Amino acid sequence: MVNRRMFVLLFFLLLFSSCTIESSEEEVWSEEEIHVIIDEIAIEYDLSSWFLLAIVHRESSFNPNLINYDDGIGGSDAWNQARPECSFTVDHFPHGIGLTQLTGWMYQGSPYPYCLESANKTYRDYYYAMNIDDFGEWIDMEDVSSLEDPFDPEENLRRFVTGYAKPAYVLFLDLYGESEEETLRRVAFHWNKGLHTDYDSENTDYLERYDEYVLRYRDE
Repeated sequence: MVNRRMFVLLFFLLLFSSCTIESSEEEVWSEEEIHVIIDEIAIEYDLSSWFLLAIVHRESSFNPNLINYDDGIGGSDAWNQARPECSFTVDHFPHGIGLTQLTGWMYQGSPYPYCLESANKTYRDYYYAMNIDDFGEWIDMEDVSSLEDPFDPEENLRRFVTGYAKPAYVLFLDLYGESEEETLRRVAFHWNKGLHTDYDSENTDYLERYDEYVLRYRDE
Protein backbone atom coordinates (compact mmCIF):
# COMPACT_ATOMS: atom_id res chain seq x y z
CA MET A 1 0.00 0.00 0.00
CA VAL A 2 2.80 2.42 0.88
CA ASN A 3 4.55 1.71 -2.39
CA ARG A 4 1.34 2.31 -4.30
CA ARG A 5 0.73 5.61 -2.55
CA MET A 6 4.33 6.60 -3.18
CA PHE A 7 3.93 5.78 -6.86
CA VAL A 8 0.76 7.91 -7.12
CA LEU A 9 2.46 10.77 -5.29
CA LEU A 10 5.47 10.63 -7.61
CA PHE A 11 3.20 10.53 -10.62
CA PHE A 12 1.39 13.72 -9.65
CA LEU A 13 4.63 15.42 -8.69
CA LEU A 14 6.07 14.63 -12.11
CA LEU A 15 2.85 15.75 -13.81
CA PHE A 16 2.87 19.06 -11.94
CA SER A 17 6.54 19.53 -12.65
CA SER A 18 6.10 18.98 -16.41
CA CYS A 19 3.22 21.45 -16.52
CA THR A 20 5.33 24.02 -14.74
CA ILE A 21 8.18 23.56 -17.20
CA GLU A 22 5.83 23.86 -20.15
CA SER A 23 4.32 27.11 -18.91
CA SER A 24 7.73 28.59 -18.17
CA GLU A 25 8.90 28.10 -21.77
CA GLU A 26 7.21 31.38 -22.73
CA GLU A 27 10.16 33.71 -23.14
CA VAL A 28 9.86 37.28 -21.96
CA TRP A 29 11.24 40.06 -24.16
CA SER A 30 11.50 43.70 -23.19
CA GLU A 31 10.20 46.35 -25.54
CA GLU A 32 13.76 47.67 -25.86
CA GLU A 33 14.96 44.26 -27.04
CA ILE A 34 12.15 44.15 -29.59
CA HIS A 35 13.15 47.59 -30.87
CA VAL A 36 16.71 46.41 -31.43
CA ILE A 37 15.52 43.38 -33.43
CA ILE A 38 13.21 45.58 -35.49
CA ASP A 39 16.05 47.98 -36.29
CA GLU A 40 18.25 45.09 -37.42
CA ILE A 41 15.55 43.58 -39.65
CA ALA A 42 14.76 47.01 -41.10
CA ILE A 43 18.39 47.53 -42.08
CA GLU A 44 18.76 44.01 -43.49
CA TYR A 45 15.72 44.32 -45.78
CA ASP A 46 15.92 48.05 -46.47
CA LEU A 47 12.57 48.92 -44.91
CA SER A 48 11.93 51.92 -42.69
CA SER A 49 12.07 50.97 -39.02
CA TRP A 50 9.17 53.32 -38.24
CA PHE A 51 6.95 51.17 -40.46
CA LEU A 52 7.87 47.95 -38.64
CA LEU A 53 7.53 49.64 -35.25
CA ALA A 54 4.08 50.93 -36.20
CA ILE A 55 2.97 47.51 -37.46
CA VAL A 56 4.22 45.67 -34.38
CA HIS A 57 2.66 48.21 -32.03
CA ARG A 58 -0.64 48.07 -33.93
CA GLU A 59 -0.73 44.28 -34.12
CA SER A 60 0.59 43.11 -30.77
CA SER A 61 1.74 46.05 -28.63
CA PHE A 62 5.22 44.48 -28.74
CA ASN A 63 4.02 41.20 -27.19
CA PRO A 64 5.72 38.33 -29.10
CA ASN A 65 3.63 35.71 -27.27
CA LEU A 66 0.24 37.12 -28.23
CA ILE A 67 -2.38 34.84 -29.80
CA ASN A 68 -5.60 36.43 -31.05
CA TYR A 69 -8.23 33.71 -31.01
CA ASP A 70 -10.76 36.08 -32.58
CA ASP A 71 -8.72 36.26 -35.78
CA GLY A 72 -8.11 33.57 -38.38
CA ILE A 73 -11.12 31.56 -37.25
CA GLY A 74 -11.87 28.36 -39.05
CA GLY A 75 -13.55 28.27 -42.41
CA SER A 76 -13.87 26.26 -45.57
CA ASP A 77 -10.91 27.85 -47.35
CA ALA A 78 -7.50 26.20 -47.44
CA TRP A 79 -5.86 29.20 -45.77
CA ASN A 80 -7.81 28.95 -42.50
CA GLN A 81 -8.72 25.29 -42.03
CA ALA A 82 -7.49 23.38 -38.98
CA ARG A 83 -4.08 21.76 -39.50
CA PRO A 84 -3.05 19.76 -36.42
CA GLU A 85 0.19 18.68 -38.08
CA CYS A 86 1.75 22.13 -37.96
CA SER A 87 -0.39 24.39 -35.78
CA PHE A 88 0.74 26.55 -32.87
CA THR A 89 -2.70 26.93 -31.27
CA VAL A 90 -4.79 24.64 -29.08
CA ASP A 91 -7.60 24.41 -31.65
CA HIS A 92 -5.19 24.05 -34.61
CA PHE A 93 -6.51 27.07 -36.52
CA PRO A 94 -4.07 29.73 -37.81
CA HIS A 95 -5.09 32.55 -35.48
CA GLY A 96 -3.00 35.70 -35.33
CA ILE A 97 0.32 34.90 -33.65
CA GLY A 98 3.26 36.86 -32.36
CA LEU A 99 4.63 40.34 -32.99
CA THR A 100 3.07 40.87 -36.40
CA GLN A 101 0.09 38.56 -35.83
CA LEU A 102 0.86 36.10 -38.61
CA THR A 103 -2.58 34.84 -39.62
CA GLY A 104 -3.55 32.12 -42.07
CA TRP A 105 -1.40 29.33 -43.47
CA MET A 106 0.03 31.53 -46.22
CA TYR A 107 1.79 33.53 -43.49
CA GLN A 108 1.90 31.19 -40.50
CA GLY A 109 2.65 27.89 -42.23
CA SER A 110 5.63 26.03 -40.79
CA PRO A 111 8.27 25.51 -41.93
CA TYR A 112 6.98 27.07 -45.17
CA PRO A 113 3.60 28.51 -46.20
CA TYR A 114 0.73 26.02 -46.04
CA CYS A 115 2.90 23.80 -43.82
CA LEU A 116 5.03 22.65 -46.72
CA GLU A 117 8.38 21.06 -45.91
CA SER A 118 10.06 23.02 -48.68
CA ALA A 119 9.19 26.02 -50.81
CA ASN A 120 7.00 25.24 -53.82
CA LYS A 121 6.83 27.69 -56.74
CA THR A 122 3.64 26.10 -58.09
CA TYR A 123 1.52 25.57 -54.95
CA ARG A 124 -1.79 26.97 -56.19
CA ASP A 125 -3.51 27.59 -52.83
CA TYR A 126 -0.63 29.81 -51.73
CA TYR A 127 -0.53 31.93 -54.86
CA TYR A 128 -4.32 32.28 -54.86
CA ALA A 129 -4.18 33.58 -51.28
CA MET A 130 -1.50 36.05 -52.37
CA ASN A 131 -3.83 37.19 -55.20
CA ILE A 132 -1.54 36.72 -58.17
CA ASP A 133 -4.67 36.73 -60.35
CA ASP A 134 -4.95 40.48 -59.82
CA PHE A 135 -1.38 41.48 -59.00
CA GLY A 136 0.63 39.08 -61.12
CA GLU A 137 3.57 37.03 -59.91
CA TRP A 138 4.73 39.55 -57.31
CA ILE A 139 5.96 37.01 -54.73
CA ASP A 140 7.95 33.77 -54.87
CA MET A 141 7.64 31.24 -52.07
CA GLU A 142 11.30 30.41 -52.49
CA ASP A 143 12.12 33.89 -51.17
CA VAL A 144 10.02 33.41 -48.02
CA SER A 145 11.91 32.61 -44.82
CA SER A 146 11.32 29.35 -43.00
CA LEU A 147 9.37 29.51 -39.75
CA GLU A 148 9.91 27.18 -36.82
CA ASP A 149 8.78 29.36 -33.92
CA PRO A 150 6.37 32.25 -34.62
CA PHE A 151 6.76 33.40 -31.00
CA ASP A 152 10.41 34.16 -31.63
CA PRO A 153 10.50 37.89 -32.46
CA GLU A 154 13.15 37.64 -35.15
CA GLU A 155 11.54 34.66 -36.90
CA ASN A 156 8.13 36.31 -36.80
CA LEU A 157 9.41 39.59 -38.21
CA ARG A 158 11.48 37.87 -40.87
CA ARG A 159 8.46 35.87 -42.07
CA PHE A 160 6.35 39.05 -42.13
CA VAL A 161 8.97 40.92 -44.14
CA THR A 162 9.99 38.19 -46.60
CA GLY A 163 6.55 36.63 -46.92
CA TYR A 164 4.65 39.86 -47.37
CA ALA A 165 5.87 43.35 -46.45
CA LYS A 166 8.96 43.79 -48.61
CA PRO A 167 7.62 42.29 -51.86
CA ALA A 168 4.28 44.04 -51.29
CA TYR A 169 6.06 47.37 -50.89
CA VAL A 170 7.95 46.82 -54.14
CA LEU A 171 4.73 45.79 -55.89
CA PHE A 172 2.65 48.74 -54.71
CA LEU A 173 5.42 51.25 -55.33
CA ASP A 174 5.70 50.05 -58.92
CA LEU A 175 1.92 49.95 -59.46
CA TYR A 176 0.92 53.26 -57.92
CA GLY A 177 4.09 55.35 -57.74
CA GLU A 178 3.13 56.92 -54.42
CA SER A 179 5.38 58.17 -51.64
CA GLU A 180 7.12 55.74 -49.33
CA GLU A 181 4.73 56.57 -46.51
CA GLU A 182 1.57 56.12 -48.57
CA THR A 183 2.91 52.93 -50.17
CA LEU A 184 3.66 51.43 -46.75
CA ARG A 185 0.20 52.52 -45.64
CA ARG A 186 -1.19 50.32 -48.42
CA VAL A 187 1.01 47.49 -47.20
CA ALA A 188 -0.37 47.94 -43.69
CA PHE A 189 -3.97 48.03 -44.94
CA HIS A 190 -3.69 44.81 -46.93
CA TRP A 191 -1.88 43.08 -44.08
CA ASN A 192 -5.02 43.57 -42.01
CA LYS A 193 -7.72 43.34 -44.68
CA GLY A 194 -6.17 40.82 -47.05
CA LEU A 195 -5.02 41.06 -50.64
CA HIS A 196 -8.47 40.44 -52.11
CA THR A 197 -9.88 43.66 -50.59
CA ASP A 198 -9.66 46.98 -52.42
CA TYR A 199 -7.52 49.58 -50.71
CA ASP A 200 -9.49 52.15 -48.72
CA SER A 201 -7.42 55.20 -47.86
CA GLU A 202 -10.25 56.42 -45.59
CA ASN A 203 -10.26 53.27 -43.45
CA THR A 204 -10.39 54.02 -39.73
CA ASP A 205 -10.78 50.73 -37.85
CA TYR A 206 -7.19 49.74 -38.63
CA LEU A 207 -5.35 52.62 -40.24
CA GLU A 208 -6.33 55.30 -37.74
CA ARG A 209 -4.21 53.82 -34.97
CA TYR A 210 -1.54 52.72 -37.43
CA ASP A 211 -1.23 56.35 -38.58
CA GLU A 212 -0.85 57.49 -34.97
CA TYR A 213 2.03 55.06 -34.45
CA VAL A 214 3.68 56.11 -37.71
CA LEU A 215 3.71 59.72 -36.51
CA ARG A 216 5.19 58.64 -33.19
CA TYR A 217 8.01 56.50 -34.55
CA ARG A 218 8.79 58.40 -37.74
CA ASP A 219 9.65 61.52 -35.80
CA GLU A 220 11.82 59.80 -33.18
